[in-house]
Amino acid sequence: MTALILLHLPPGSIQGALEFIFEPQSSNVTGGKMVGGFDQTLELALTQLEVTIFALALSLVLALPAGLYLGHKGVGELLAVGLGNAGRAIPELALIAFMAAAMPRAAHIFSIISLSCVCPRQPWSCNV
Repeated sequence: MTALILLHLPPGSIQGALEFIFEPQSSNVTGGKMVGGFDQTLELALTQLEVTIFALALSLVLALPAGLYLGHKGVGELLAVGLGNAGRAIPELALIAFMAAAMPRAAHIFSIISLSCVCPRQPWSCNV
C-alpha cells in the first residue's frame, strides 16, 4: 500500500476503508481473527448483491401484479400517490431526527429549515 502512504491522508479518513478492502488485518472485535482483504470484500459484495436481487425479485412478485390489476381497474390512485409521497418524506424526517439527536439546541432550526423548503411556483404550472 505504498500509494496510501504517499497520499498522507489523516487518520479516520478513507485510508482505513481502502486498507480494509485490500489488506487483511486482525480485529480485536472478533477475537483477533483476520478481517478484511480483497477475498472478504468480494465475498461481502456478492452477499450484498444476492440480498439486493432477492429484495428486487420479491418486490416485483408482490407489486407488479397488484399494480397491473389496480391500474387496469382504475382504482387505488389516491392510495398509491399517498404511499409514494410518504415514502419520499421518510428520509427527510429521519434526517431531522438525527440532527435533533446530534445537536439538541439547534434542532428547531434544522426542523424549520428542512420543513419550510418549498419550491417556488414554476411558470409551467401557473394557470394564467
